[in-house]
This record gives sequence, structure tokens and C-alpha cells, in this order.
Amino acid sequence: MVGETLGHYKILELIGKGGMGEVYRAEDTTLKRQIALKVLPPGLASSQERLKRFRREAETLAALDHPSIVTVFTVEQDKDVPFLTMQLVEGRQLSTLIPKEGMPLERILEIAIPLSDALASAHEKGVIHRDLKPANIMLSDEGRVKVLDFGLAKLRPDLDAAAETETETLTEPLTGEGFVLGTIPYMSPEQLQGNPLDHRTDLFSLGGVLYQMATGERPHKGETPISVITSIVNDEPRPVDEVRTDLPPDLGRIIGRCLEKDRERRFQSAKEIRNELEDLKTGKSSGASRKRSVVIPQLRRRRKLLWHLVAVAVVATAGYLAWQRLEPEPQPDEPPAASSPLSGTHSQLTFDPGMEQDPSLSPDGRSFVYSGYRSGNGDIYFRRVSGGKVLNLTEDSLEDDLHPAFSPDGDSIAFRSERDGGGIFVMGAMGEDVRRLTDFGYFPSWSPDGEEVVFTTGWMRTGWTQARNQRIWIVDVSSGDLREVLDHSALRPDWSPNGYRIAFWGKSPGEDGKYDIFTVAAGGGQPVQVTQDPPYDDGPVWSADGKHLFFCSRRGGTENIWRVPIDEVTGRVLGEAEPVTSGTSAAGGLSVSRDGSRVAYFVHKRNMQIQRVAFDPGEERVLGGPTEITPLGSDAIYPAVSPDGEWVAFAGRFAGPRSWAIGIIRTDGTDQRQLTESGDVDTYPAWSPDGERIAFWSRRSGSREVWLVRRDGTGLQQLTEVPGKTVQPPVWSPDGQRLAATINYGSTYVFNADQPWTEHPPEEIPRLQAEGNVFFLPWSWSPDGKVLAGDAHGEHVDGNEASGIVLYSFETGEYRQLTDFGLYPQWLADGRRVLFLVGAEGEVPARFALLDTETGEHREVLSSEVLGITPDTINFWPRLSLDNRAIIFTRFHEEADIWMLTLRDEE
Repeated sequence: MVGETLGHYKILELIGKGGMGEVYRAEDTTLKRQIALKVLPPGLASSQERLKRFRREAETLAALDHPSIVTVFTVEQDKDVPFLTMQLVEGRQLSTLIPKEGMPLERILEIAIPLSDALASAHEKGVIHRDLKPANIMLSDEGRVKVLDFGLAKLRPDLDAAAETETETLTEPLTGEGFVLGTIPYMSPEQLQGNPLDHRTDLFSLGGVLYQMATGERPHKGETPISVITSIVNDEPRPVDEVRTDLPPDLGRIIGRCLEKDRERRFQSAKEIRNELEDLKTGKSSGASRKRSVVIPQLRRRRKLLWHLVAVAVVATAGYLAWQRLEPEPQPDEPPAASSPLSGTHSQLTFDPGMEQDPSLSPDGRSFVYSGYRSGNGDIYFRRVSGGKVLNLTEDSLEDDLHPAFSPDGDSIAFRSERDGGGIFVMGAMGEDVRRLTDFGYFPSWSPDGEEVVFTTGWMRTGWTQARNQRIWIVDVSSGDLREVLDHSALRPDWSPNGYRIAFWGKSPGEDGKYDIFTVAAGGGQPVQVTQDPPYDDGPVWSADGKHLFFCSRRGGTENIWRVPIDEVTGRVLGEAEPVTSGTSAAGGLSVSRDGSRVAYFVHKRNMQIQRVAFDPGEERVLGGPTEITPLGSDAIYPAVSPDGEWVAFAGRFAGPRSWAIGIIRTDGTDQRQLTESGDVDTYPAWSPDGERIAFWSRRSGSREVWLVRRDGTGLQQLTEVPGKTVQPPVWSPDGQRLAATINYGSTYVFNADQPWTEHPPEEIPRLQAEGNVFFLPWSWSPDGKVLAGDAHGEHVDGNEASGIVLYSFETGEYRQLTDFGLYPQWLADGRRVLFLVGAEGEVPARFALLDTETGEHREVLSSEVLGITPDTINFWPRLSLDNRAIIFTRFHEEADIWMLTLRDEE
């Protein structure tokens, strides 16, 4: 509907939706102003009952005239679409403004007084809201309270004769079978029990809103909707002044009376509540607690003095949950419990060829979903832990569907999909009712109440898509509202079981390229680092009780599962990390069952091999199939062909994982030699044009720098000297006198290959873009020395990811972007065409193409299909021999299966 018109209103954007309608920002082209325009959802406008309720809402709202109630302008219909136009409120929902420790008293009263006054005005006109909750209360940019969405409003029986015979039960057809009118945690007992309603049901809901504003949590909790209903009907909430000792008891008394289960014992009008709140604000509260009530300026001073004494206690009791576990909340000052050694049994759950990864256990731990490539594209599969039939839940999608995550109740699955441009989607547990939540994002994780999903803006699909470019966002599952939690390097977020914090892994401070585990408060703030030692750590998930973080780590030489004791409230680490498994190979994608007894993970096996294929540059086609250069299982990547075509330099794991060194091997696969020592992470070799030296990228000095070594392994020397920064892989000039490299993900520099860095300052090439975080990575120097070919990376100022093949001319000092896709361009000898990787590193299947730099046209010349190799094989990093008669590349063959660890704690 965005971009269309209804009457003289132009639809600009969707700003909200719910069971009773969709709300758009629209432009009134006659009055030249922006308004909110509400229409029935598609497919429902033909329902007479929906139309009746819609018109009733319009008439109800139009009758209200209060500064804290949204103003209705008109009720109209166009193209058989009924809609109403309303005041556009710019601001934020109250639900997004309540901190976990609750609001200060003065802020509570600033909101509660006009809110109760608005209800009083509506009740005087016979209008009951019936769905009052923080999400239906807006705080405008001017600070004014606005009550929204009277979509469930109902005239009082004494003012609507028709209502005398109308009884709406918990399964009323107008709302859909199995659903209730309203939002369960804020509904009154009489509303839940299907009894006749009057205005006092709103007073109970108001009490729930005030309780949450004061404490940061809802008054009634439970693990399921039924348990929440039971709590509302039978249980008394914890008194406000026990949760917040810094608030005056009169506030707790007011809220407690609103929450009386017997409506005869509640306040009998919203006006009474407003008067009590005003008395509290001015210090006129009455009753036994008067001596302890204070006026706001005094309270502000007292809170300032007591803050450091009560802050920890307040934070510890401030969890904001919908279906919170019925267990004691963690206290940050508790001494860490002794960690019992873990033992358990491992069992393999999947055996299919190819990649099965990213498992997510159902809440009961009896079944799981995962992503796999059984049919060419990525799909999400369901199966039981005990075995049996495997169900493809996304079989109808031709695009990749990845990163599934079971909701806390097990009824829904959030996932990443490439369909319709990509984003986060949600579907039923059996693949039904797929709908989009966002148009971007990866690795979704549910909040413990099932109302929100946290995700990151990217994942490491390419060698240069670093975690530093990724951010954490949260989306409301019902409304689609988005909020950014963290602008920090972040991947694979996981929400803690009690809702306090989000764990993630990201880049540590500095430019050493190492990734560690962090947590951040669910409401945002400064991240707390959990691991900061040399091993490479990733993929954190919370234990079921929130007392540990499980994560994957290469400490010990292989990828194993570890855990560390942690305070869920503050993120403070409470002890040393301990191993959970030993001897596994590349474990990842952890998922913990709700009872904590099972951990699902996948074991990743990867073979990286240098291969060669003959190529005809004139006819632009490969000749025959690939031949091996390095042996199977050698773990060799980043090939570079010597100028004479006889040797290939590469980075290899000569001494185990994370121990990369530079080696060379003849193109016929003989005479392999190791040139640099293992353990220093030496990669990306590049032959000098005379074939005597090899420049490479290394962390042996503590930061990423360019080094040189002779082809016989002698003459090792550091070429660049920029401590604390990152120098990207080097590119030789055709005359062998200079190299080019990008530094610190910013500017590109050209420097002398034969003189010390400090004695011969490098020449800086202009940035690819003056604004934004977009940088240029050169990969090849044209044969005439006039142009660098490279690719774009980073983010534009509008937040879109930069990509594509780019040329830089030394003569003009200007860039020219040829494509908006592709990586690793390498010049052909004709100085006109470049060979490049189409798409992203890691895509299946990988495709190489030739790009004409004059016309901008490209033609695919190599892919897995052309080579006749399996579709789960990944090919990347294309390199050409100097005569262009051979293409050298790395072939990845990957295999992954899902495993289960059943845990038990030993005494």
C-alpha cells in the first residue's frame, strides 16, 4: 500500500499494525500535512463484523476530546477500503521507555496523571478502552501523553442497549479462535473470565501499567499464557514498596488498590486515581503512610544520596518479562557457586551429506530445527531427537532459509531468509503462516517472553565482512517496531533466560583481529567483556538458569565447548572458564534445552585444497576439469602463482588450527616447502614480479603488517610499521618497486618495497568515499601500472552495505565503480578484463566471471557446475597465471552434522 493513494491521502510508510488495523503515515495532499491513516488489514475489509467494529472505533474516538487521547479527523472510504484519519503522534511507545529498574517517581507521575485523566474523560463519555498497556501509550516528542488504539473500545452497557445482550468470551470469533480480546498480562480478572465489563476493567489495566512503570516488571508472571491468567485471577503481586524501597508507600497503595481482584474494592473511577496521584505529587497524600511521603524535589535529593546503596538491589529486581520463570531472581552480590565438573554423553543426530548446522532445540528438548543444503538451496528442517522423519519446513522457498530459532513456547520459529530481498521472518513450528519481521538481519534469538527478537545486521559471509560492521537490533514480533541496542562489533546474539542481558561475540578492542565474548543489557548500554584471553572464542549461549555462558573456543588446539560462570544481571564474570567437551572438531552453533540437560551443536569438517584448471582467455572458457595442486586434507588457501608459472605460494596449516604459515609448492603438486614459521598467522602471499620475493600479511609483530620473505625462506623482514592498526593484504606494482595496501579499513597507501617504512613515507590514495564508512581494498595492479582493481567494503551513510568491483586511476585520482557485487578482481594480460568472484565468499555455488572494464559487461566462465564438482563445494580467491592460461583457486569441501550432548553434573 505504501506509495498508493486513498482519496487525497498519499501513503508514505507503515508505522504500526495490530489485530484491528494497519496504521500508515500519510500526507494529506489538500491540507499539506502528515496524518496517521488506519485501514482494516487486507482480506478483512469484507468481514461485516470487522467493519462494524472498525466503524465503532471511529465513532468512539471521534466522540472523545482530550489532549491525551489521539484526535480523530475523519472517517472515509475509497476503493472499497474503509479508513479513518487521525492525528500523527511523533514519539515513542511507553513500552520502550521503561527501564528494567523502573522509572523515577517524578517521571511516573508525569505520565500517570494525564493518563488517568484521559481515562476519566473517556469513561465519562461511556467509553471503555479494554486494551490499555504500555504499547498503546505514546510519549510524543513534545512530552505529551497520548492514549492510542481504542480498537477494542466498547460503550458501557448502560449507554449502549445493544451491549446488554453482548457477551464476548475468551474465544470470541471476532478475534480468532483461541485468542482473547485484549492483552493477557494487563487484563482484569473479570475480563479473563468472560464476565460483563464496565469502566473498572480499565482501572485494573492502569494498575498493571503503573506497576510496570514503578518496578520495571509486570505484576503477574508465568511460564505460559494459562499460568499468567491463573496468576491474575488468584495471586497477589509482590508489593511495589518491596520491589522499590526508594518509592513512597502511597504509590504502592494506589497501585495495589487498582489491582484489586474484586472490582468493588478498586478505585471506582479514574478521576479518583488522578486525584490521589496529584496529592502524591504535591505531598498531600493521606493515611498511615503520610509521614513517609515526600514532595518530588525532596525525593530527588534523597534518591541521589541513596543511589549507590540501592542500585544493585534495584537492578537485581528489575526484570521485565511476559512469561517469566517462577524462580528467584539472580542477585549480583551473591558469591559464585562452586562449578561442578561436567560430564555427559555425545550422540550424532544427523548423517546427511553436506552441511547441517545452526540447530535450535525445542523448549522440551525433544526435537530440533536446523538449516541444511539437501536440495541445492538452504532450507530449515525439523526432526525429533529420537530420530524419525525429517520435515523440510521451507520447501516452498527457492531462496536460502537459515539460522532457525524456536520461540520460548515452541509454537514459532524465527529465521533468516533470502526471500523477497532478505530479512528476519517468523513461521509456525511446522512451517505454516510465514511472515516477515524485518527486511534485514541474521541470527535471530527470542526474548524470554516471546514478544521480541534480537538479531544482528550481518554475518561473516566474506573475508572482509568483519563483526565490527555488525550491530544488534531488536524487533517487536507483534508490531514490527525496531530499536537498536548496540552499535558495536556483534554477531550471534543470545537473550538471557530472565531477560536481563544479551550475549554476543565480537571484535575485541584494538586491531588484532581476535574475537571474544561480550554481554550487554537488553535495554542497551556499554558492553561487558566476558573473555579477553588469547584463544579465539565465539557463539555464546546462556545456560537455562542464566548462571553460565556456554561458548565455543579454540583454546586447547581444537574447537570445543566451554562455559564460564557469570552474573546474568550485571554481566560480571564469577570464575574461570572450564571445558565442557574435549576432542571435538570445530564445534559451533550451540543451543541449550530449557531444562539445561541438553546442548545441541554442529561439528564442522572442512578441507581446503589448492586446485588448478586450464583456461582459454580468448574464448573465455575453461578447458577440462580441475587438478589438485596441494594434497587432500592439507588445509591450503590463498594461492598466488609465480611469474614463471612453475610455483604456487599459499597459506597453510603446517602445525594445526590457527597456525598459518607461508609455503610454496610446484604446480604439479611436488616439492612442497614451508617458508615461514608456524604460529604467527601468515596469509595472503603475493609474488614479486621478478619471482624472487613474496610479500604476505602477518600478525607476528602483534598487529597486522606486511612482511617480505625470499622464495628460499631467507631474508624475512617487516615492511610496514603501523602498530595498533590493520594493514590489509599487499598488491605489487608491475615494476616490482612498490606495493599498495589499505590501512585500518580506511585509506589506501602506496609504499616502496625496498626502503624502510619510516624513511620513505607512503603515498596516500584518496578514500573511496569522503563520507560514510566505505573503503577500497586493492587486489590487482593493471599491467601498465596505471590502475588498481579492487572491491568496496563497509557501510554507506544510509546504512547500506558497500560492495562491488571498483577501479582507481593514478592518472585522474578518481574511482570508477563497475559493479555492485563481486570480490577479488585480477587483471588479465590485455589490461582490459578482470577475473573476479561473483557474489560473496562462501556462496554455493561460487562463480567466477570476466568483467570488461570498458563496457561494464561480465560473463561467467567458471562455477561448480562447469567444473562438475559437488554443489556443497565452495570455490573462492581466483588467481591467474601470468600467461592467463590457468586459473588457480581454493576449493572448500565442507561437511557438518548435528550432535547432542546430554549433560549431568557430578557430585
